[in-house]
Amino acid sequence: MSKLYIVGTKIINEKENIILWNEKCKKANNIFDIFTLIEKNNVKIRNKYLEWIFRFQNFKIKKNKIIKLFRINNKFSLWWMHPISEKSNFLKSFHINEILKIMALEEFLKKKKITEISTRGLSAETNKVISLISSKNNITFYKNDVKKNYDVNVPILNFFKALAWLIVYLIKRRALFGLNFLNWKNSKNRIIIANYLFDIDYKLLNKKKFVSGYWGNLIDKLKKKEIGINWLNIFFEYEEIPDSNQAKQIINKLNKVNNNDIHVTLDTFLNFKLLFKSLKVWIKIFYKSLFIKTNQIVNSENNHIYFPLIEKEFFNNLQNHHSLKNIIIFFLMNEALSKISLQKNCIFPNENQPWEMALINNYKSCSHKNIIGYQHSTTRFWDLRTFYWKKQYNNKTQLGYPKPDNLAVHSKIFYDTLIKANYSKKNLKLIETLKYEKLYKKRNNVKKLIPNFNNKKTNITLVLGAFRNFDEALVNCLKRNLSSFDNTYSFYLKEQLSSDMVLEVEETKKFKKVKGNLLDIYNKSDLVIISNPSSAVIDAMYTNTPFFVYDGGNFLNFSPMYGVIDKKYFIRDYNFVSKIKENLQKKNKGLWKFNKNKILEANLSLNKWQKIIDINYKKKL
Repeated sequence: MSKLYIVGTKIINEKENIILWNEKCKKANNIFDIFTLIEKNNVKIRNKYLEWIFRFQNFKIKKNKIIKLFRINNKFSLWWMHPISEKSNFLKSFHINEILKIMALEEFLKKKKITEISTRGLSAETNKVISLISSKNNITFYKNDVKKNYDVNVPILNFFKALAWLIVYLIKRRALFGLNFLNWKNSKNRIIIANYLFDIDYKLLNKKKFVSGYWGNLIDKLKKKEIGINWLNIFFEYEEIPDSNQAKQIINKLNKVNNNDIHVTLDTFLNFKLLFKSLKVWIKIFYKSLFIKTNQIVNSENNHIYFPLIEKEFFNNLQNHHSLKNIIIFFLMNEALSKISLQKNCIFPNENQPWEMALINNYKSCSHKNIIGYQHSTTRFWDLRTFYWKKQYNNKTQLGYPKPDNLAVHSKIFYDTLIKANYSKKNLKLIETLKYEKLYKKRNNVKKLIPNFNNKKTNITLVLGAFRNFDEALVNCLKRNLSSFDNTYSFYLKEQLSSDMVLEVEETKKFKKVKGNLLDIYNKSDLVIISNPSSAVIDAMYTNTPFFVYDGGNFLNFSPMYGVIDKKYFIRDYNFVSKIKENLQKKNKGLWKFNKNKILEANLSLNKWQKIIDINYKKKL
């Protein structure tokens, strides 16, 4: 092999050695897809990226490291709230996946003698990085049909965009400013739960019942012990709560449910002094960002050739409203946690969101005790938010990674995943699940029949996951292959949680939507096919329902069970029909039997939770 062609999706000449960059394909001698190359070195590539980000944050601009250059105070850097640090590569920062592809290409080039690389249909940024790699390895490089990208970074526009955002924010959130501030300040409660305001059953709230999707019966456990909770609610506008007036009404209702509890929102703590301080820090960071030059980073001795792929996001999120918003959030957290009495516990949903970094840092800075991040959902191998380079976990410097005292995980599978990824065992706690009680609680009044299901046919249900790109890829795959299935098959679509990113799908004669409890649908389905990143695969494993996880489209495998279960449980576009028919013919349900004790820690007693949050203290100390 001497010449290599890298193409977006269209194969230009099957006789040449080709890497498909945005498409998965069958194995062939002269055709590869980049996703297969990533999978061959998955742990190595993930670690390489985590190490690179660690090195990047310590890159020196003149005399200061990046992490120090953008510090908000002596104990915290805005770096920890930046998207590059957050690493949300399946929801926000998709260019991270482009870097992972580049790293897989580098591993490939180490083992092959390539003298020439020609690309077609790749972005200008990707071409630039491949060109740098080619030059480094004495490889001739050509580019064709470069994919245009119109996203630009203009500092002055970012500046005024940020100021405009601030004005809109102050107008839209004004109803929440000062709400229940005195109750928070005078609270005798010793536990904080930071929670999203959307995580509430609003119908039950009108009946003065507080039911949380994240915290389940832990709330009841605390209530029975007469332990009051300081609820720090994070509010985002969405269809159920479109504005701050609605949010204020909900907060007032929540405060009437349990007299021991105190509910505020983060916006409660905004004041003019805080606003002035935030603007001062933001302008200072904005000014510093103007003197960072891309070539200075790319041409350094520290191998930062991947920077062109994150360049626009890096600068935009230092200069625009996102950085101003994050700085305000930091000082809001400081205000909230400095104005309350000493806390013995704090629990929050661990997702590596910017506000969590501000929460952890300020909670510790204010000398409160025992902050716990609850890994409430799943731990995906390729969801890089969860992982850091091993040196990061042990970094005890003032501006180091804001790590919770304990990370609570509700699955032995995910516990082991984090241990293998170098998370400190002493900071990792295996606890009972709070979010999946429906899977192990005794269920009454289970419906025997699901509307529209035909017992005379083979019923196959597609379970969407409220992640638009992934859902769309799965539905399109089904549409392309429907003609390969005769009338003995019936296809259904089950939409998952409501989301701004949810995919709207119209019914046809070939497939219809199905409503009802997910577990009832699983019971009646002969097979379920689950959207890639969806946690609904846990429900299938727990109930021994025959399933496939869709691994098609132009995405990494973001399934929470990637690297845990065998490859035979994943299905791609090119084997969609054959895999379904072959496995349904076998009807071997034994293939889908899993150890439930590993999947979830399931116990209503919550003894493990009680140990790590020490809830056996009296209400007043």
